[in-house]
Amino acid sequence: MFTGSTSLNGLRKLETLYLDSNDFMESILIESLGALPSLKTLHAGGSNFTRFGKGLCNSSSLEEVVLDGSSLPASFLRNIRPLSTLKVLSLNGVDFNSTLPTQGN
Repeated sequence: MFTGSTSLNGLRKLETLYLDSNDFMESILIESLGALPSLKTLHAGGSNFTRFGKGLCNSSSLEEVVLDGSSLPASFLRNIRPLSTLKVLSLNGVDFNSTLPTQGN
């Protein structure tokens, strides 16, 4: 389980990050992914996210996000939308923790 503060600032050239099968309750780690300017691929399948904020959307190079079998808050869908470089978004078997937003909201 990731809790508390986790800095990714020293990983500026990291292109691929595998975080499968983790519990990201109250984690700063996911929020700080935007600090990885070279990150192209994120795999975090089978993980539990209690929140998934806008930090991921600050990534200017993210091309592939695989979250198969994860538990995500519905806010994830709003927060992933601004990723203009995203080519692959895999959400097979995802359990959304709350009601999905209606179209237009």
